[in-house]
Amino acid sequence: MAKRLQTPRGIARYPKTTVPYKWDQAANKSVVDKEEGKYSLDIIFPESLEAKFKQIVTDTATEAKVAFDKLDNLPYSIEEDEDGNPTGNIVVKFGQKSKNKDGTYNRVPHVDAKAKPIPFAEVKLWGGSTVIAEYHPFYYKSGKKHGVTFYLDAVQIVKAAEGNTGFKPQEDADDDSDDTVENEATSSETNTDF
Repeated sequence: MAKRLQTPRGIARYPKTTVPYKWDQAANKSVVDKEEGKYSLDIIFPESLEAKFKQIVTDTATEAKVAFDKLDNLPYSIEEDEDGNPTGNIVVKFGQKSKNKDGTYNRVPHVDAKAKPIPFAEVKLWGGSTVIAEYHPFYYKSGKKHGVTFYLDAVQIVKAAEGNTGFKPQEDADDDSDDTVENEATSSETNTDF
């Protein structure tokens, strides 16, 4: 296995690190696919770090005897706003296939800020979280295309962002009162269909 590297802290964007997704062209959206999907994570860094990522890509390509300028696909790009103007950041893409060629399945381990493992069912990684990625760069050739990808090996959640559920704070809510409706039904009578 290639040498594992760690990023500096960055801001997570579109994290899909607990469930593998695949682009469905017909549906025009990402869908869960445990067989052919992939885990992915984009991390936003200041543009000043572009040279460091470029060097990692260059070194990886050089080991494969390919010049940097011959690469068709890079694992990073300049971030642009809605009008196509540079924001001063770069977006670095990390990914991992959900299933290996031998039929075994992958998972992306997650740890908290103190490097304590987070049980898989308890991982809550939202966009806007401060994260560090552990990864290894990998050169590939697909047909006539050459590229370097960053395989995602693990994620450290340094500071979790709150998830956006779509709910808005209620101005008249009183945190100290118990205005909840008590459910007198027994569990066998409870209807969970809405």
